[in-house]
Amino acid sequence: MPAQKRLINLEDFGLDYTRGAQKLKDAFPTPGSERTKFPDAWRYAQRIGLSADTFRELRYFTASMWQGTWMHEGQSFIDNLFLNTFNRVIIPPGSYLGNASHIFPRGGMEGPSSFVYAGQGGDQGQYALELKCDATGWINTGGEELFFDSPNSSGAGGNHSYNESIDVRNVRFIGPYRDSGFNPGTRKWNGVRFVRFGENSWVNKVRADFWDEAWIWYGGVPFTAGTMSAFWNRVAAASLRGCSLATINIATFSGDGNNRLVYADEGYGTPAGCILNIGLLKDEDGTTPAPSRPRIGNQIAMELHGQYFVNVGVVAFSNQDGANPEAMFNVKPTIPQFGPQGSVLKVGPILGFGYSTFLKNRLTGSVWPSPGPYNGVAFEHYAKGDMLLSGSPDLAKASAPGTPPPAGTPYPRTAWTAEAYKWASEVERPVHAIDNSAGRHYTNGENQKGNGTEKFILDMKVSQKVVRMRLQTRADRTTDYALGYTVRVSNDKVNWTTTPVTLSGTNDMMVTFTQGPSARYIEFAPNKSKPNWLSIDQLDVYGS
Repeated sequence: MPAQKRLINLEDFGLDYTRGAQKLKDAFPTPGSERTKFPDAWRYAQRIGLSADTFRELRYFTASMWQGTWMHEGQSFIDNLFLNTFNRVIIPPGSYLGNASHIFPRGGMEGPSSFVYAGQGGDQGQYALELKCDATGWINTGGEELFFDSPNSSGAGGNHSYNESIDVRNVRFIGPYRDSGFNPGTRKWNGVRFVRFGENSWVNKVRADFWDEAWIWYGGVPFTAGTMSAFWNRVAAASLRGCSLATINIATFSGDGNNRLVYADEGYGTPAGCILNIGLLKDEDGTTPAPSRPRIGNQIAMELHGQYFVNVGVVAFSNQDGANPEAMFNVKPTIPQFGPQGSVLKVGPILGFGYSTFLKNRLTGSVWPSPGPYNGVAFEHYAKGDMLLSGSPDLAKASAPGTPPPAGTPYPRTAWTAEAYKWASEVERPVHAIDNSAGRHYTNGENQKGNGTEKFILDMKVSQKVVRMRLQTRADRTTDYALGYTVRVSNDKVNWTTTPVTLSGTNDMMVTFTQGPSARYIEFAPNKSKPNWLSIDQLDVYGS
């Protein structure tokens, strides 16, 4: 059957606001009748390995969404998990629980409104649309756990995996942290992933709250959006994962209480970066406290890694209630495999308060302090030469790289790089010992030989006094420490000096330098064999 575009209203499957939390087993007491009602959802469920009993555990919304997405699809396409039919799904107003991953129909989907206050009181759920993640009753269908994912996101369909002319409108996606008090548990809960939303695609009037990462982009195609919002997300509101070749244009992006509003980092085996244009960027922190709305971080406007070219028209920024982010803008213009990049950040008028550092370059250590509350500025930062151009005389570099921290405080690691003789996987590379990334660490991937070949080299970018080095393993890797180390230091990576050290502790080990040398590079390697891998979750260096 050739691909066709059909308009499908989930009301035709009996979905309305009264079924917000209902499961199929409750709606259909007679087993088998739910499969008659949702035949295409059942075909899809069988393909991903769900039993008839598990199918009955689906929330009514999830079954309806699967039915609308896969309706009229040829069996051969379902067998290959390839969505070929261009259904467009209309979702009626209501507050619905979903307990498995959903796929956007290739024709897009639309609700009545994402306005959070619509339908409150006696009319609750009858006017707006919110789709809520049921973490307690979640059914794992394989792969990355995403509440909504893009069609054919694996890319197995070649050019057909580019989701062109798809649109998503008037929906609010709510993560599990609203009801859990931001207890992450053992899973990472991400909201919506846009994979290869390409030519003539459109996303507008959507919102995603209470996730780890609310909106995730991947794929080098021209994504276009109108208004997007994201509130109270633990990692980031907008995550650009492996988007070094992506082109993204958003008219308005806003959010409150996020750790980061915009975050560009590596992902899916692709380097960090982006080509990004945002017309208006608005973010606030320190909003009204509540168990479901804690301030989860000192929100920063943008954290950009890799090769990026970013333009923002207007920024409104505020941090309240004592919040003080690392910087309004954090940049790290380098790719581990390729070195420093010629990245550019250009921002138009900014008005804000509640921050002490305006821009921080983690690669060089350069810092530009805040120009003061409500002191409007505009600027351009060029990674080559680490130049910040601005008409404001208040934006002057405050400190040089390598400034010693207070006594007993580790050196900041923001400009550091690391290398090792080998690593176990892409999320266990040397850089993950120094990047403060939850869930990622360095692991060598083999038992320790202790023959001096298992080198880890740290580059602190400037020469500084080294008194102690702290090596921590992750909580689930408590045996992955070394019994002893051979340590060498250098200022040029050519001439090395072996330095005596003493060790104390195991999975939280302090390496004390007897002579307290000044060095830029620190090289260490296990000097005793041990039937365990070598893992480092966090590495700190102290000058006092």
